[in-house]
Amino acid sequence: VHLRRKMFETPQEEVEKQFYRLKEEFAGEEIPELYLGRENHCDRLFLRYLEENQVQTLGGSPYVLIEFHDHSSDDIRFFVHEVKKRGMLPVIAHFERYPAIHAHPELVDELVDQGVWLQMNTEGILGEEGRKMKKFCWTMLKEEKVKLVASDAHHMGFREPNLGKCAELLQKKLPGELCREILFRNPEQIIESIR
Repeated sequence: VHLRRKMFETPQEEVEKQFYRLKEEFAGEEIPELYLGRENHCDRLFLRYLEENQVQTLGGSPYVLIEFHDHSSDDIRFFVHEVKKRGMLPVIAHFERYPAIHAHPELVDELVDQGVWLQMNTEGILGEEGRKMKKFCWTMLKEEKVKLVASDAHHMGFREPNLGKCAELLQKKLPGELCREILFRNPEQIIESIR
């Protein structure tokens, strides 16, 4: 579920209501456990949610998924600071997309050094966003900057969920330990922090 001013402003109560309705729908089915989360666009609305202590983290864990668009490197630093000062752990969604990251590559090391988790989308890794993006993604993966990989699937016609295909490629090209960390251990760490 997204949170973004003037685009995705569904109140938290409604998000939770629909989430529990979905869980009821699949009760008794053999599917993995579902966890409520939100991709929080860093804008004035998100800042208000932060100030009111209403931010939806990943499954109720300390990890909060945040996203940017054409924000400056200073904007990124500001929002990371705002999240961290409230005791939450920032996970930056699809960091490979942001112009500020490409304009200021030193920002990646700065964020990693602060304990920020960087999540990358499968599309970039698979080369579906061009050669330049693919090269950047693989550099970040091999330099061990990436903590998580996700599909960012919206529906079957737009950003299909192609995690299996991406996982196969990662297993072929990355050292086994690094691959297990990105695909299994780091996501498990988020879930374990809930329990």
